[in-house]
Amino acid sequence: MSSHSWEAPLAVTPKKSKKNLVFVCQGPPTKGTVRIDRPLSATWDLAEVLWHPDSIASYQNGTYKTKATHVFVDDDRSKRKFACFATVAPLLPDYDAVMLVDDDLELSGCMYDDIFQAFHQSGLRIAQPGLTADSTHVWPVTERDASCAYRETDFVEVMCPIFNRVTLRACLPFFAEEKNGWGLESLWSMFQPIGILDTVSIRHVRPIGSAFSLVGLGYDPEAMARAFREKYDLTMPQGIVTHRVAISAGSRRAGERRIAHSTSEPRRAIGILRAGTIGPR
Repeated sequence: MSSHSWEAPLAVTPKKSKKNLVFVCQGPPTKGTVRIDRPLSATWDLAEVLWHPDSIASYQNGTYKTKATHVFVDDDRSKRKFACFATVAPLLPDYDAVMLVDDDLELSGCMYDDIFQAFHQSGLRIAQPGLTADSTHVWPVTERDASCAYRETDFVEVMCPIFNRVTLRACLPFFAEEKNGWGLESLWSMFQPIGILDTVSIRHVRPIGSAFSLVGLGYDPEAMARAFREKYDLTMPQGIVTHRVAISAGSRRAGERRIAHSTSEPRRAIGILRAGTIGPR
């Protein structure tokens, strides 16, 4: 974090933290940027990182308006949200679930409360809401399937992953290492089950890569992701569904596990975990 970084005192502070957190690196109010509205009845806290000079100036002169429970300032524009979260995580409470969202996502027919409820009911370790059909996206598996409550997959996009407490703790050391985040999508499959929550949906409004914060800084995101995979012997996800849970089936029955994994993946994951590279489950 830069020397100008701090946690902001807010006029209204909750008596105690909620069990869930939405975390966002909030950009300036330009076309395609979405501000998160946190109602007083929310079952989740909101943490914002301000990185743009205009937003920082607005915050410093007292004109920045927010409903966030935590506000941070970080003028290091070489970071993306995962590196930012790794920096501020020691200043945050310990949440049951954390959702790291981009600032160009609109809720579609649901609230963040609904998303966290669906996540906890699914039993998934890492997940994301399904994307609407009119979202800009490149992975077809992330599009919402209205016939399912959720789908277990080999892929969750860095756009808006949700982590349970234990999995987030294990993944956290890698957040500062892979600045762009694309390589992290290959890490998620080490923590099965992961997947798509289909009872809730969001819309990705900006074109893919249009707000790429590392442009002009000499970074090659594809090369960074490739180096990350090679370092930890990870493979590219294929964007496949390994198990579907129909809406009528509700949440997973106790002990039900029908995952069509390749046998090599769990073995390799266990090897990494035992070596201490990723940490305990």
